[in-house]
Amino acid sequence: MTPEDINRACLTRSSAQVMEALDPDREGFWDLVIARIASGSEPWLQTVPCLRLGAVMSDNPEYVRDMDRALAAALPVNPVGVLALAGRGVSLKAACSYPFPDMDVALARARIGDARTALERVQEERYRTDRQVCELRLGKVAEGFRSPADGTAGTPR
Repeated sequence: MTPEDINRACLTRSSAQVMEALDPDREGFWDLVIARIASGSEPWLQTVPCLRLGAVMSDNPEYVRDMDRALAAALPVNPVGVLALAGRGVSLKAACSYPFPDMDVALARARIGDARTALERVQEERYRTDRQVCELRLGKVAEGFRSPADGTAGTPR
């Protein structure tokens, strides 16, 4: 199934019906969709408003968590594409709060730095407020990775 197929289905069905038709429990399918969204691919990011609503309406909270992590991974790759989703009803709170609690501290710091650098490159005025909010959220997460004792190590608070 292509992102165009998903978006076409979203025009004629509810988000819950689209999720049911996609059968995310099918072996490996949901992981493939999430990986494509995480890649920052614009066509796949366009499926997020419908799929995220379907994920929220599903009985499986893992779908929402997966979607949030995919958006966080896509942020450094395609910050404009991710920020544009805010205008389509998608909350960027999780994407901008770095929802990877089990990640190695050094890798997490690098990923947060990459996301912040990518956001700094977004100059379009229409994204200014969402960009600033996202930068602030990432800054707070980055602070959580500092240990009060030495200022270098720690886990997010």
